[in-house]
Amino acid sequence: MFIENLIFPRVCFICGKKIFEKQTYTCENCSNILKYMWDEKICQYKNAYFDKLVSVFQYEGMIRNKILSFKFNNKTYLGKAFAYYISFLLKNENIFFDLIIPVPIHYKRFFERGYNQSIILAQNISKSFNIKCETKILLKIFNSKAQSLLKLKDRRNNVLNTYKVKNKSKVLGKTILLVDDIFTTGATTNECSKVLKQNGAKSVVVATISYVRRSFDG
Repeated sequence: MFIENLIFPRVCFICGKKIFEKQTYTCENCSNILKYMWDEKICQYKNAYFDKLVSVFQYEGMIRNKILSFKFNNKTYLGKAFAYYISFLLKNENIFFDLIIPVPIHYKRFFERGYNQSIILAQNISKSFNIKCETKILLKIFNSKAQSLLKLKDRRNNVLNTYKVKNKSKVLGKTILLVDDIFTTGATTNECSKVLKQNGAKSVVVATISYVRRSFDG
């Protein structure tokens, strides 16, 4: 591991400076900055199909810019850092689960972008917990419009009936960690959770990098 870190050192996900400590993804200066950005949200849900939301940052400022780079500009290396902080929060809150599933994107969008950022997050969280990540159980069967292009009130209808579970036996009786990048209205994760619950999942915990504060108004 020491030799690996010398050849392929980590870089601070904020400023890009090389770092050699294996338990962090920020340099010393940026670690102090990150403390002020850390704004975790852990919520129980009674009127949704998912049971709990765990999110690390507000979707604003530098974090927003980094997520957009991760999601659209092929900065896939940022996924390791984001997954590290999601994993840290999950462990700190003693949140347990049996299986990790990323929110899927349609295959056409996958080939346009070249990757699914939620899969990258989920696979890195899987390594942290040594819990299996399944990327082919929950599928998106319709190529709906991008949620970010829609008004908040239209997002729920946009994802309605767009997901399916391919192998029911894999989710039956399981507590699922459903991984996505941003929690805005919860429409996407709620629809995915509905399908998972309809196919026998015991409970669903949603884990995201960030959340939009207006999601919790009222």
